Amino acid sequence: MAVSSRNRKYPTNFSSRTRRTVTDRAKTAFVEAVSQTNLFLTQKIDDIRGTDIHSLNASEYECNQDENIVYLEDTVKKYCENHNKDFVYSRTGNFYADFSNLLDIVEQACPKDHKIRAEFNLKRHSFVFMESANCDFPSYELFFLPVSFINRLEGEMQTLGLNFIKFTEIMCGFSTPYKHFDFCYSIGLGDTDNWRESDFITEYDDSVFSLVEDYNEGKIKSLFDRIESIKFDGIEKKLEELFSSVKPKDSFEFQIVTLMEEGFKLMKDNFLPNYFPEENDEFENYDEILDASRLFCLCYDDEEHDEVTDMAIYNLNQEAQNLYCADMTDCITLSPDDKEAFKPSDYPSRWAEWYIKFYRAINN
Repeated sequence: MAVSSRNRKYPTNFSSRTRRTVTDRAKTAFVEAVSQTNLFLTQKIDDIRGTDIHSLNASEYECNQDENIVYLEDTVKKYCENHNKDFVYSRTGNFYADFSNLLDIVEQACPKDHKIRAEFNLKRHSFVFMESANCDFPSYELFFLPVSFINRLEGEMQTLGLNFIKFTEIMCGFSTPYKHFDFCYSIGLGDTDNWRESDFITEYDDSVFSLVEDYNEGKIKSLFDRIESIKFDGIEKKLEELFSSVKPKDSFEFQIVTLMEEGFKLMKDNFLPNYFPEENDEFENYDEILDASRLFCLCYDDEEHDEVTDMAIYNLNQEAQNLYCADMTDCITLSPDDKEAFKPSDYPSRWAEWYIKFYRAINN
């Protein structure tokens, strides 16, 4: 890191001020005293350690600097090779300066739509460079997944549906209506623990009140309670067994099972929240972001058949006009072993394509 220096101004008339009417002996003593007091003016200053390396406070971490800088040099050299860029670099011997120079090189070689950042890897106990890029994913889309289709299933098929929704909830970061900002206000939980005391409830007509009551105390709440009571441990094995044993009785069930199995295979080795933007990762004010916790939620039915879902969407849309929807991103820790340039995962877009098919099928 280049350390910026300030212009330090020292008295230019220092010698003239010591030439006043004093004896030679007094003058000599005065000069000696000054030189003894300001020894730093004649001493060589050691290399100044830059600690703020591109917003990373490197002085807070300890590492084997000799090994770490060699690893970073090899990493950046390989990165330049993968991007057909020249690697022009000379080590200074100052870890922090070399670190910063290497970071500059890798940033310059990085594609314009990608980003590079420095991190301290606790497992490696060393500094690393990371590259991130936006994934292909539909922006400003709500992923409200209705669960009412489970009521159309019976026996083992219903057990499969319940377990699959629980699996999807965890693997894709879905909220339930009782933990979702906009749904909580729609069902009267936004400003009080007792939904019947909410100011919003008094404005609902009888049909909406009945639906809200179901969300809080009735059959809808019971369905969500069944989903939430399912343990996630061992759920993959249970789903595999159910997929092999269930026998759909009609075309609807056959289509649902086919899409659930497709989604299961897609999701079991991927975790969609890994691609959600991190808090304060790019934005100074996180309150201005329409984050994933509001975009992904389980609901009872779609907005055409569920006024609570419709109200949640309406409320969110009113606020979303002033919010920014952050893109999903993928990230990689760069290393000397990278065989090719980094490309963000297509998993988010493949998941979105599956979700649309499943959503249409369960609302058929």
